[in-house]
Amino acid sequence: FNSGHMVFENTTFSGWTNINGATESGSSYVNLVANTDLVFSNSILGGGVRYDLKANNIVFNNSQIVIDVSKNVNQSSLNGNVTFNHSRLSVKPNAAINIGDSQTQTALENASSLSFYNNSVANFNGTTAFNGVSYLNLNPNAQVSFNQANFNNANVTFYGIPLFGKMPDFGNSARLINFKGDAKFNQATLNLRAKNIHINFQGASTFENNSTMNLAESSQASFNALSVEGETNFNLNG
Repeated sequence: FNSGHMVFENTTFSGWTNINGATESGSSYVNLVANTDLVFSNSILGGGVRYDLKANNIVFNNSQIVIDVSKNVNQSSLNGNVTFNHSRLSVKPNAAINIGDSQTQTALENASSLSFYNNSVANFNGTTAFNGVSYLNLNPNAQVSFNQANFNNANVTFYGIPLFGKMPDFGNSARLINFKGDAKFNQATLNLRAKNIHINFQGASTFENNSTMNLAESSQASFNALSVEGETNFNLNG
């Protein structure tokens, strides 16, 4: 589809993928291009599809997008400014997604969540804004990277995804989550709630206006350049 402005309401997309991801022909493909806005409301972008979405603004309102096509086939992409409003992104085992470029912004709002399963890959290439409450769920061996990141009056929690009813142990998977550019925390709380989550801030990190980081047992946070302005709390558990 190619249009100036597209809105999908109460819509479900579904497809089929070769579970082994052996050939390009082993997946369905959805390509949507809008000159201005591409909006999904109360919709499900289901599995079995490689998604290639492009617009100035891509908005998910109370919607879900599932990425499960193997990265051996190809990766899905969201090209533009992306907003998740009370919505969910799930990147399933061995799948991959590329979001934005250096000039775009991805925003998480209103209790949105991102879930990354075993051996999945996700790259957020622009600025990611965490606004309000949001959740990131992680399994071992997922590779998640953010470029610039702003935590504005935010409460962001990193969880592990239960495996067979048990919370995963991340072992020595260092740098599981990478923030490649600068990260700014303004009246924000960052919670690492699963054991052995390793988070790496490669750029300049600034904590200000009563920001807090809570680390679970054996979790690690490393900083290249750290600046603290005003009251800031770092709480260690274990």
